[in-house]
Amino acid sequence: MKIAIVTDWLNSKGGAEKVTQHIAEVYPEADIYTSIYKAENFPAFKNRKVYTSFINKLPFVHKLHFLYLFIMPYAFENMNFDDYDLVINSNWACSKGIITNVDTKHIIYMHNPTRYIWDDCHKYLAQYNVPKFIKFLAKPFLSKLRNWDFVASQRNDGIICNSSAVQKRIKKYYHLDAKVINPAFEDRKIKIKEKKENYYLAGGRLIPYKQFELIVRAFNQNQKNLKIYGKGRLLEKLKKINTNPNTKFLGYVDDQTHQNLLENAKAFLFPQKDDFGIVAAESIQHGCPVIAYKKGGIVDIIKDEQNGIFFDEQNENSLNQAIHKFEKMQFSSKEIAKSSQQFTKQEFQSKIKAYIDKLLDEA
Repeated sequence: MKIAIVTDWLNSKGGAEKVTQHIAEVYPEADIYTSIYKAENFPAFKNRKVYTSFINKLPFVHKLHFLYLFIMPYAFENMNFDDYDLVINSNWACSKGIITNVDTKHIIYMHNPTRYIWDDCHKYLAQYNVPKFIKFLAKPFLSKLRNWDFVASQRNDGIICNSSAVQKRIKKYYHLDAKVINPAFEDRKIKIKEKKENYYLAGGRLIPYKQFELIVRAFNQNQKNLKIYGKGRLLEKLKKINTNPNTKFLGYVDDQTHQNLLENAKAFLFPQKDDFGIVAAESIQHGCPVIAYKKGGIVDIIKDEQNGIFFDEQNENSLNQAIHKFEKMQFSSKEIAKSSQQFTKQEFQSKIKAYIDKLLDEA
C-alpha cells in the first residue's frame, strides 16, 4: 500500500506539527506533502521524501507565510495523489482541499475548522492590527474562502479531530461527524516532585490569541513570581507592559529546561481558548497543576480541582481569583501525573492506526 501524509505547512514546530510527526512515525514509508517546508526545524523528516508546493519558493515565505493563504487552496488542489492508496491529512487550514480519486482513501486529522475564516475571523483581524481598508476588502474574500473551505471539507472518507470542542465546530461548520482522538505528548523520563518552587509558569508561542498580555497584567496586580518562556512577536510588547519585578522572560528554552520548569512550577497558566492544549497535557504529565480558562479543548484535559482549576472569564480579575483559590488548595503531583496517561504517544498512535485499519477493512 502506498501512503502519503499531507499537512498545511511545516515551517515552525508547534502542537499540530508534533501530531503530524507522531502520525508519520506510524507510517514510516509514507511520503510527505506540504505547502511550505523548513527542513532544519524537522530533523525527524531528514530521511523522508518531502514534497512541497510552488509556494515554498516564493519570497519571505518562512516569516510571512500567512500572506500566501489566498493561493494555498490552488496549491493543494493541484497536488497529484493518483499513485496513492491512502492519504492521511493533518489539517488546520487549506490542505483538506486536496483532490483524490475514488480509489484513494482520504482521512483527515482536523486540528480545527480553519480558524481565521470561521468563528475567530473578526478576532484575528483585530489582533493583527489590520488597517480598516484591508478589513473592508477582506470581507468578500473571506466569504468566498468560507464557501471553498466548506466544499473542501467534504472531500474525505473519514475525519478524526483532537478534542470535543473541535468536534462540535466540525459539526457546526462542516455538518460532519468526527471521531475524537486526543493528541499526545512526547514520552520522557520524568521526576515527579511534591515540593514545588515558588513561581508560576506560562509559555509557548508569544502570539496574541494565547493571551500572554492577560497573564502579565494579572501578575502586575498580584506581584507574584512568574516565568514566561518562548519567542514571538509579542515579546517586546510584553516586556513593555510588565511592571512586576518578579516576572522573568526566559526566551527560547530547550526541552530539558522546559521539563525542569514544569517539574518545579507551582502551576502552569493556560488563559487561552485553544483547540486542545498539548502544553497543558505536558504540564500534568510532569505533575504540575494547570490554572485554565474554561473554554475549548482544555476541558478534555483538566478536571476541576483534581489536576488543576478553571476560571470563567478571560480577564485579569478572574485569573487572579483562581490563583487565590489555588493557593488555598492542595494537590498531589503523583495523582496529577497519573491523570495524563490517556495522552501518551503509544495511546495516540494505537488509536490512529485502529481507526484507519477499520476504515480500510470496511472499504
